[in-house]
Amino acid sequence: MPGLAHIHSWDIEHLYRAATDWAATAEHWEDSFTAVHSGTLSPGGTMWEGQAAEAAQERTFGEMASEEKHGLPPRGKGLSHRARAFLKLAEACLEHR
Repeated sequence: MPGLAHIHSWDIEHLYRAATDWAATAEHWEDSFTAVHSGTLSPGGTMWEGQAAEAAQERTFGEMASEEKHGLPPRGKGLSHRARAFLKLAEACLEHR
C-alpha cells in the first residue's frame, strides 16, 4: 500500500484533462444530434412533410433525447463536473491529513 507521501506525489493532471475532454465530447455529441434532428425539419431549407418526414423527425428526436442509450449528452457534462469535484475533495482531504 502506498504511503501518504507517495500519494501526495502523484500527478493527477491527466484526470483533469480527461474530465475536460469528456465534457467537450458530450457537447459535440449533443450538438451533432441536434443538427441531425434540425436537418429533418427542413432539409436543404425546404419544409418536409408527410409520413416519411414525421418518421424521421420522431426517430431523430428520440435519438437526441436518449441519454441512457448513448451515455454522453448531457450526462457526460455532469460526469466531468462530478469528477472534478471529487478530485478537488480528494486533494483537500490529502492536504489536511
